[in-house]
Amino acid sequence: MNSLSLNQILLKIFFLSVAAVCNCLLSHAQSSSSSQTLSVNTAQAIHFGAFCLSGNNGGSVTVSYDGTRTATGDVVLLSTFPAAVPAIFEVKICRGKNVVITYDAVTKIISPNAVSLLINIGPTEKGVNGTSFVSQSDCDFTTSIRVGGTLHIPPNATAGNYSGIFNMSFKQE
Repeated sequence: MNSLSLNQILLKIFFLSVAAVCNCLLSHAQSSSSSQTLSVNTAQAIHFGAFCLSGNNGGSVTVSYDGTRTATGDVVLLSTFPAAVPAIFEVKICRGKNVVITYDAVTKIISPNAVSLLINIGPTEKGVNGTSFVSQSDCDFTTSIRVGGTLHIPPNATAGNYSGIFNMSFKQE
C-alpha cells in the first residue's frame, strides 16, 4: 500500500496483447487518512477479444464500459476465446465522499519488434475523463467502476505481444 497525502490514487495497468488481448497487473493503494480511506483494486483487465483483419485498411475495436464490442474498417470480430470485457476497478470509499476520475486519454502499446498500436481510454460508466461521482455506499462496500477503450489497428499491424500502460487516477475530495 502506498500513502498519498492528497488522497489521490494512481494506477498503472500493464497490457499484454496476443492478437490484441490485454491483461493488467493488479494495483492497490490507500490514502493517508484512515477515516477517509480510499482504496482501489484492479479487478479485471480490459480485453478486446479475438479479431482479424480482412483487408489492407486497418480499423478499430471498441469495448464499451458495459462490455459491448464493435469494430470499424477491415476488422472482423471473432467469437472465439478470449471474450471482450472492460477493465473493472473496485473502489472502496465511505458514503458521501466525492471522487474525481481522470486518466490518460490515449496510450500506446508496443510489440517487441517496436510496432505500436494506440488505445483511446474511456469512457467509464461514471462518464468521461474528469467526471466525478459521490459514493453511495458505506465504508465496507466496494463500488465497481467499468472502463472501456478503443484499440486502433493500422493496416501494417503485425500479430504479436504488445505491452504498455495507462494511468488512471481516483482523487477523493
